Amino acid sequence: MAATGSEIEPAAKRLKTEDAPLVSFVIPAHNASATIDDCLESICSSTYRPLEIAVYDDASSDDTLAKLHTWVPKCAAADIPLHVVQQKKATPGGAGYAKNRAADVCTGTYLAFLDSDDMVVPERVAVQLKMAQDDPNVIVGANFRRIPEGSTWHYTAWANSLTKEQLVLQQYRECTIIMPTWFMRRERFLAVGGFDEAPEGVTIPEDLIFFLKHLEMGGSLDKASDELVIYRHSSGSVCSKLPRRVLLRTRLASLERRVLSQWDSFTIWGCGRDGKNFFVDLSTEGKQKVAAFCDVNVKKIGSTYYCRETKKHVPIIHFSEAKPPSSAACPWAARTASSKPTSSRLGLSKASIFGILISEEGYTCTVKSPS
Repeated sequence: MAATGSEIEPAAKRLKTEDAPLVSFVIPAHNASATIDDCLESICSSTYRPLEIAVYDDASSDDTLAKLHTWVPKCAAADIPLHVVQQKKATPGGAGYAKNRAADVCTGTYLAFLDSDDMVVPERVAVQLKMAQDDPNVIVGANFRRIPEGSTWHYTAWANSLTKEQLVLQQYRECTIIMPTWFMRRERFLAVGGFDEAPEGVTIPEDLIFFLKHLEMGGSLDKASDELVIYRHSSGSVCSKLPRRVLLRTRLASLERRVLSQWDSFTIWGCGRDGKNFFVDLSTEGKQKVAAFCDVNVKKIGSTYYCRETKKHVPIIHFSEAKPPSSAACPWAARTASSKPTSSRLGLSKASIFGILISEEGYTCTVKSPS
């Protein structure tokens, strides 16, 4: 749909009833001049009403703010109020800060998140709203189309192939639902506490932190199988600059709170880089629960790994001595006791966890179906 002067043609087949809930788009923007037009135009093409848009301009040094102001009457012509909020300081507050400030001015019952360089298909809101209405604690995501075509194809294929069960089972590998597709009740967003805000000059994985906190608080996940978001790849994006070790520590902190805290002891599979990093990043209490490392390297087996913090020599055993056995190729934490509390804490039903696969690429819960 093309803009004509300062107006936009009404979207076709708008879905609006008198009691339809207001949905608010939450958009952070920083130097988004090249993409903000496409982003807002796609929202104006939405079939659903009522909508509103809140954009927080996070100290852009280009003409993002000026472009946003030109969109206020265009969005109004499409029956969508646009709220533009400006960072008063000269330095950006960061992604988490910007999303929180945009959400602060939203009045909708539901929040739909989007980045300023991404776009939505017209049916996005209608599809996700239908999926979210029966569960006040759900984050509904969607499949996406990546542009430029073929960029991050492996990640895209993985994320779009996940089943509803796998959204939970693979939560320690990645955010199984990408943030620009998130759709949830505003009350849920506030209950989780919004996004963590990084100190100046520091980058944190605020999406991952929110995602894991949501699950820790008993939240659920669902995902539309349709490609509802056009997700732009940029090599200079904030998330691409996050060190893998920071992501590992974030996941491990959640894993300790929800899983390892329930175990008396466990074995770490692999005494190489990933296994040692996993051990080092454990809390002191977590380190004390490590019964052993298991490995396949005969040069390591029979020796120990010394932890200065706990003054403990952790034995390195052959993988055949670890219980339960596994043929996993990456490190994992194995536990021999009953896993029912763990299954419950991870939101799993009718399944028993016998291992948590761990690597700097992420964590994957390995689940054995009940016999």
